[in-house]
Amino acid sequence: MQDADRLCCVGKNLHSLKNRLWEGIVPLCEQRWKEKGLNKMDNFDVACQHLSAVCAAFEYLNQPTVMQYMRDTFNLIWEHWRELEVMLNRRRAEKQQPPVSVTGLWTAYMTAHFEVMTERAHRWVTVKVRDLRGPLLTTLRLHRPVDLDTLDRVQWRTTDALHELAEINCVADYGILIPMDGYKGYTAPALPSNIPRALRSTVWSERGEACAWRLKRLTRTARYESMMQARARGAWTRSMILTDRHFHGLGPSPLDAPDQINDRVFLVVDEPSVASYTSSSYSSALLTARDGDFAGFVLAVDAEWDPVEGPDRPDESPGYHGQMRILGSLVWGDLFAMYASQSALLEDLWPLALDHPNTVYVGPVVPDEIKDWRLQNGLRNVCLQAVADYAHKKIDGTPFPVAPVQTNPTRAARSGTGDAGPSSSPSHAPPGTAQGQEDNPLRSYLLRAFHRHLQRNNHYREAALVGEMLATPANQTVDMERVRQRMEQGRANPAPSMSREEEDELERQEFETEFCPQQ
Repeated sequence: MQDADRLCCVGKNLHSLKNRLWEGIVPLCEQRWKEKGLNKMDNFDVACQHLSAVCAAFEYLNQPTVMQYMRDTFNLIWEHWRELEVMLNRRRAEKQQPPVSVTGLWTAYMTAHFEVMTERAHRWVTVKVRDLRGPLLTTLRLHRPVDLDTLDRVQWRTTDALHELAEINCVADYGILIPMDGYKGYTAPALPSNIPRALRSTVWSERGEACAWRLKRLTRTARYESMMQARARGAWTRSMILTDRHFHGLGPSPLDAPDQINDRVFLVVDEPSVASYTSSSYSSALLTARDGDFAGFVLAVDAEWDPVEGPDRPDESPGYHGQMRILGSLVWGDLFAMYASQSALLEDLWPLALDHPNTVYVGPVVPDEIKDWRLQNGLRNVCLQAVADYAHKKIDGTPFPVAPVQTNPTRAARSGTGDAGPSSSPSHAPPGTAQGQEDNPLRSYLLRAFHRHLQRNNHYREAALVGEMLATPANQTVDMERVRQRMEQGRANPAPSMSREEEDELERQEFETEFCPQQ
């Protein structure tokens, strides 16, 4: 039975991340973090967005309306357990057995659930912040500015990045928390004397203000840290030895879930799946620093899919047809984990794959990744539309503007008779050499023509990407930050419009300059 009275509307990306965190599943495992290149400084902004998304999920859970709905749901279930507890203890009294507190077990379970959920999410964020901070501190320490009295660009960029990590760490400290005030059967533990009461407030903003105030007043000295670390080191070692002895003596629990095959979804390795591992057919259309989003994939099929009924929520999962492509590295850590915990189904994950150029689920996504994908999709759609228009013109017999064929006078000048002699220097690079920006004039010519076509049709976003491709040296990644700057410039200062005749004439001139040089 489902009760939708206390549901809230929230974005699919945040809802999916909240479900993962609720079940104790980290947003990205260490392998996936490195596959996406989030450990590189080139992807620092995207990495910070993934960390901030965790804080945003808990900010959502700390909204007054959401907190009230969670509390009411807990208390409603508590009342149902209370009815069962009365009947159960009545039967146990007849058998002269001691009573049990079912409601107490329910409260203890949810308390432990929230503790594990928040501790695991907080640790994941703080560990990633620490890993990202290390290279920045090294850069700041090794950098030698030209002018000691003026901060240069490297110093500003590094200190800004350190400040952003400090903010994320601060929000994680006070924000990754679920207060249980008002939950039936729950009694909050006594607050330690060294923790201000405002840091345990049920109001998100009050905790934030208290944390900021406390951070400004705290002073950390090397002597104090050294003393506390030395004192805790011995106790920690003794505790770990006793813990290892305790857990090594434990056998398998009868409550452990047995190994089983999930029969609600199955995997298919079709022709595109094989090609994604053996060829570059499904690689990124651009040289980007996040190649991990275009790795090999398989097809996951919903075994319970009914094509007649369709999706349960078509407005939330448009275009879902009972199957979804997923990266092979996410089959175990994401798909199986979420099905085992019943936190998400294929239909719930489908919206996260919609914007991917190959419609592949690559795990949690953040706004910068979605913007890059949509930019690639828009450029691809414009290319396909241009090809379709050209095909229609050929079918209708409409002449397509081409440059006139001219002879190269170099050969005739060499002999003086007009006979073409053998060329002493090849006009094209040998097949084995790399064809980059400078080595491939045909690529440059076509890109410039395409760039003007995009500007003429007011596709300033796609034009910004093509313009950056023209400016990027061969075999180097496209700087998406410069692409965004070009977009802003194109939106503020659109290129002057050109007539079709002017554009055709410019194309002919460029063609003659590139491929028909006059001497």
